[in-house]
Amino acid sequence: GVPAEYGRWYKARLERRGSCIRAWIEDRPSLAVSDDTYKSGYVGLLAFAGPVRIADLKIEGTAVEAEPLQPGVSLCQPWFHPVDDPDLTDETPRKQGAEKKPQVIRLDNDELLLLYARGEVGGAGQVPMLSCRSADLGASWSRPEVVFGEDSGCSSGANNLFQARDGRIVFFSVRDMKYDKARPNDMIRACQASGRVVTYESHDNGRTWRDAKPLVSMSTGPWPSDPELLWPYGQPVRARDGSLVVFLYGSKAYGVGPNYSLQTWGLSGWQAFALRSTDEGQSWSIPINLDAPNWPGTEPGSIDGCHDLTEAHAALTGDGRLIGFVRPVASPYMWQIESKDDGRSWEPCSFGPFPGYCPCIVRTASDVLVCFHRYPYLCANLSYDDGASWTVGTRLDYAGTAMCSVVEVAPDVLLNIYMGGSRVSPSRLRAQFLRVTSQGLVPQDGP
Repeated sequence: GVPAEYGRWYKARLERRGSCIRAWIEDRPSLAVSDDTYKSGYVGLLAFAGPVRIADLKIEGTAVEAEPLQPGVSLCQPWFHPVDDPDLTDETPRKQGAEKKPQVIRLDNDELLLLYARGEVGGAGQVPMLSCRSADLGASWSRPEVVFGEDSGCSSGANNLFQARDGRIVFFSVRDMKYDKARPNDMIRACQASGRVVTYESHDNGRTWRDAKPLVSMSTGPWPSDPELLWPYGQPVRARDGSLVVFLYGSKAYGVGPNYSLQTWGLSGWQAFALRSTDEGQSWSIPINLDAPNWPGTEPGSIDGCHDLTEAHAALTGDGRLIGFVRPVASPYMWQIESKDDGRSWEPCSFGPFPGYCPCIVRTASDVLVCFHRYPYLCANLSYDDGASWTVGTRLDYAGTAMCSVVEVAPDVLLNIYMGGSRVSPSRLRAQFLRVTSQGLVPQDGP
């Protein structure tokens, strides 16, 4: 019963008695849980989407000596900066930019290629795209080089990357992105964009790139008129039949206007789609809605899909299904999606088992599915049974904008490269090596 408002002070109280933890907001009970993991410890304060101010903090209780979180294990920094960019440091002013939207792939010569944008924190306009590469599976990286200048029209808001079986590297982006700079964090700008999705190709492992080609011109049929613009998101997935599946999403027209915003409750207006290619990205199907609701007496596909779907990603399961998750706008959990026919059609989407934004899903050599996602912070959930059940999740870092790209560099060893800052501070890319075990993810020093 307490409304959430910016600029408002709230009275909050947290109480622990034994294993019972209770909280009050404005003297109203808000939660009660039982957790006996820690008998004693430190008090810390953390906010997800700051900036947050705290005043008049009072702590009451009996002071005791805190036990180590894990006896015999020392705390360490579980990440490193993969990019050595002399033009950007942790002290770089916000307006001078940030490293963001990384895309990393393993080439057929076993090099790793990393593309990322460098632009203003929170912006998604036309920015330079840089690349660097690694010859030792991510342990060290070359100095970054600009591959698409700011005048190329590339947008930092929508990119993905893959290598076709014939060796071509294909890069998706949105060209000539324009939006209201007075509202840089408002995704409604997507429908006000003048650009369209394009692809760039490289025939020399990403060293040079050919001119942009509109993706719609490569489609086998018409695209929807609403959403007007579909953003590509995440690395394409190879289905059981060898086809490529890439995901896109866009904002419905009814949510566009000066009086509408994402903060208008109930006005989600976003849909997600898949494209299929059976010729290694030379041509693509029409957009296929990721949600296929049905009702007695209606024809399949006659009901419009869910309007709460944005960034989507999926992985191939051991039995040949495509299973994935989609970032919501209003739902408390991600939406779960599934295709049993290599992405030609999709089941009605359902509530997923955990919350999250910006999913990135991989399947490892031992057939473990790992879903990395932002919120809460940078987390990962694992499935050892082809998506039938998932672990409760592991928090990997506290970066608030941790959009990530993941590649398997050795059997069951993952390299995760992600945005390392917040919405209000400069962001350098971070990376971590993680081994997938039967007990979960274990950090390690290298590949």
